[in-house]
Amino acid sequence: MDVCAVDKSYNKEIESLDDIRVWNKPIRIIVKGCVHEYKRNFETVYRVYECNVGSGNLPIYIITDSRTKLSQGVQDLYIEPIEDHEYLNRDPNISEIKAIQDIANALGIKRRHNINEENFRTIWTEIVKFHNERCPTFYKLTRAIPFEELKKIENIKDLILEALTMFGMTDPRLKEIFLILLIHLDKSIVKESYVAYNPHAIVVTNTKTGKSTFAEIVGFRVERATPAGLVGFSTADKIHEGLLHYEDRTVFVDEAELIERDKDVGTSLLSVMSKGMTNIARGQSVSCETWATICFLANPIDKGIESGTQKLLHPFYKFITSITDNPEALGSRIGVIEFGTDYSTLRMVEVDDQKHHKAKIFLKTIQKDVARMFSVIIKRNEVKEWADQDIEEYCKKIDSKIMSLEMDDTLYTQAVIKFLRGHKDAKRHIRGAAIRRAFLELFNKFWQIYCQVNGNIEQFEKSIPQELILKLLNKADKCLEWITESNLHSIERIIGLLKEEDEKKQNIISEYRQLCDYQKMFVKAICHYYLEYKPNNEFSFTLDGITKYIKTEKGYRPVRVRQLIEKQVTQKKLNISWLEYEVIDSSVIVFKVINTKAIEILSEYLFNTPHGEKSEQNVNNMLTYEQTVMNSNRKNNHVEDSSVKRSENVNGLSAMVYSSIGVSTQDRLQQVEKPSFTFSPQDTKNLSDSSNIEKEASNDISSFHKPFTKYHSDNDYTDFEDDDIDEPPCDTKIVCPKCGSDEVVSMSDYDYDNIEMNHIDYYCCSKCGHKFDR
Repeated sequence: MDVCAVDKSYNKEIESLDDIRVWNKPIRIIVKGCVHEYKRNFETVYRVYECNVGSGNLPIYIITDSRTKLSQGVQDLYIEPIEDHEYLNRDPNISEIKAIQDIANALGIKRRHNINEENFRTIWTEIVKFHNERCPTFYKLTRAIPFEELKKIENIKDLILEALTMFGMTDPRLKEIFLILLIHLDKSIVKESYVAYNPHAIVVTNTKTGKSTFAEIVGFRVERATPAGLVGFSTADKIHEGLLHYEDRTVFVDEAELIERDKDVGTSLLSVMSKGMTNIARGQSVSCETWATICFLANPIDKGIESGTQKLLHPFYKFITSITDNPEALGSRIGVIEFGTDYSTLRMVEVDDQKHHKAKIFLKTIQKDVARMFSVIIKRNEVKEWADQDIEEYCKKIDSKIMSLEMDDTLYTQAVIKFLRGHKDAKRHIRGAAIRRAFLELFNKFWQIYCQVNGNIEQFEKSIPQELILKLLNKADKCLEWITESNLHSIERIIGLLKEEDEKKQNIISEYRQLCDYQKMFVKAICHYYLEYKPNNEFSFTLDGITKYIKTEKGYRPVRVRQLIEKQVTQKKLNISWLEYEVIDSSVIVFKVINTKAIEILSEYLFNTPHGEKSEQNVNNMLTYEQTVMNSNRKNNHVEDSSVKRSENVNGLSAMVYSSIGVSTQDRLQQVEKPSFTFSPQDTKNLSDSSNIEKEASNDISSFHKPFTKYHSDNDYTDFEDDDIDEPPCDTKIVCPKCGSDEVVSMSDYDYDNIEMNHIDYYCCSKCGHKFDR
């Protein structure tokens, strides 16, 4: 459905634009601020802004409707004097005395007496006379191109497409998206609640595709915006309105991957995207009303990330997690998803600046008429009913995509799953994109009706035939198919990259599982070092420097692990894919991590996931010992403090392990099934003596670490030879006899069936759960 393609040469003169002979010139104006709001029945009807044109001239006053706001500062505006305007012909009330006095003083209108309740109407009559007879004082905003000139264009749809083509965007998919975003609501016609049908979008593509260039032409572009900057915030003495407040154009948030999270304000931004309004209660109350469609733009990240897939995935992940901590809520507001790296780059067009300027002015001028016509159409009941329907087939396809990811527990994948689950509820935003695209295809027919009524919006609404609306909805069904297919295509790309990353992750974890115990302890020490210092890209360390991060575990103390690693390095038997090493001066060993992503994966696997080795081996062993001691103390009405303190120094298995994985000791103890004890009368007698308890705990410790008892002394490890340790061979693979899997872990436990609770060692298959003897 490449309806945007235009078979015309880029260098060929655009004749339609040359046919427009009348172009109004903008005036450089300094807007000082709003000096008066004319209200009727407590609602603002007009706003009056005081402005200066040049130096030494009398001020002018620009009158706007209630929903148009002018920002303070220098602006280029198209204005014309007003004639026979309601604001001039009204009978002012007593509440306007201050505004009338200020205007009279600024214009230099002399009066015999000070303004008061009796003569303020006379002063207003003199101001209007000054405007009509001496010097135009009151102005209104007008068009850059007169409406009479626009009515002469027969095929205005093609002219819009040609004007867009002049700026060099060549990718047909991006053209489609920006054509949809060209159409916005008119805040003077519809309420802010119609934001629920706005096609909010996320566009993550390769660089140099023309996103930023077209954003400035189609709408309003903001760089590195914050949620507070978009919806507003307050300080101790001032309220700052957000960029979205009273905005109806499409707002493009560039570099969306750099948005900083603000939980409270992010929630307000989500409310704005679905309801069109919000109130922020932080500090002074700040309100935000908007009609704007929000499009988030992002590029791949080149710095600090080695993986090519991560460069593209990371900005998408940062976007869906930075605005709010609930990606599912964000997904329900996004109607259009564009994601990929194969988009055509921007082509430089050899067109003179004057034609570029004319094309930009034409697009911004016609955009206001497009907004007025579309706002009338979206209000119709049959269009709203169509936009409220579910998209069942699309949701089923998304469910199938989610199912293919549910086995992956990485942070990236879980965030994407939540986003996609929420995206299934974005039916109104998706259908809003489809109805806009269908409207643009039939734009010439709607434009003819609009011109026949001279742009009168009330007559236009009455003149639209029902057959044209039905044809619009039929077109919208076809456009909906294209939009959902385009979204699914982008989602498949995201999932493909996630699976590619997951495969790399599994390879790294599988390599770690095949290491022997002291090698695993060495890798854990590297992960601890990484989590503490967070080095960028590649980083190096010495063997002496990493030793302090090695925790005593499985009978190996840090010094012994250092000796074994040093031996393997000298014999060149230490083979870890992401680690390089070099021996300097025959004594100093320098290691270099060449892939920090591998360390991130292992750190997450070991310390942040419920499936890591910590839960299979380290924690289970420690829990078994601590529970034995605690149960003994409970029999003698002792508190667990003394036993826990003793256990904290046993073989390095302490409550520090719990804190490192974010689980409290008490919580983990409650999750383990209590062992059954049978006490004889003699045992009961012994338990009454606290010294016996300590002795019993000491026996439990020695039996728990029975294979390595001889190393639990204060003897220097240098007294032992390498052969004294029952060192597992690094190249030996244990295979499960039941399923044949090599994903086997070493386990240690107590034999609860035996009253002596002897220590037993066995293997457990991670795949099928089968346990077998060593």
